[in-house]
Amino acid sequence: AYVNGISSPAIGSGGIDDNIPICQGFYVHSTGATSLSAQESNKTGGNPTFLRQNPNNTNTISTQAPELVRLYLDGLSYHDETVLYLQNNATDGFDFEFDSYKLAGGDLLAPAISLQHDTNNFQINGIAPITSNYSTPLKAITGYSGNYTITAYGFASFPPGACITLYDTYTGITTDLRNSSYSFTLSDTTLTARFTLNITIK
Repeated sequence: AYVNGISSPAIGSGGIDDNIPICQGFYVHSTGATSLSAQESNKTGGNPTFLRQNPNNTNTISTQAPELVRLYLDGLSYHDETVLYLQNNATDGFDFEFDSYKLAGGDLLAPAISLQHDTNNFQINGIAPITSNYSTPLKAITGYSGNYTITAYGFASFPPGACITLYDTYTGITTDLRNSSYSFTLSDTTLTARFTLNITIK
């Protein structure tokens, strides 16, 4: 996913920027009845990173995203992520200029992690800058029951005193994601947001 300069996965880790590589399929989210056409003049030179990487390809693009945290879900040889970032004028709900919906991949049973607000599940969610406390449901689901781990990554852009914790509503365990990951057992019958992500800016 890519929106407002934020890529998920990160650019250089399988993500893209605003230049879509040749022979790559993509979806465009429209907020109304419209049409989309690409002209020859839309093409650009260069060699953008491909979504499906050749292991011998050394082409990477490096950017520093503003105040964000990536949340990884890993287990049973699967990997997924969701991204929360701070953006002026953003809301907690869906903002078409700042957010990206979570879409299912080719394996509909594969584990997936997403930020949630009301009925919206986000791959990328921009929210207004946090001045004190912020909490949001975090949804982790899978079609394959087993052991999984949630890890926070890329939060160095947050203020040094920011507290980022994960609360497991099933076990009552709170984890400081700045200092450790959280491992747990996830069932294929879990359909709702089991976790709460809490961020406190001091």
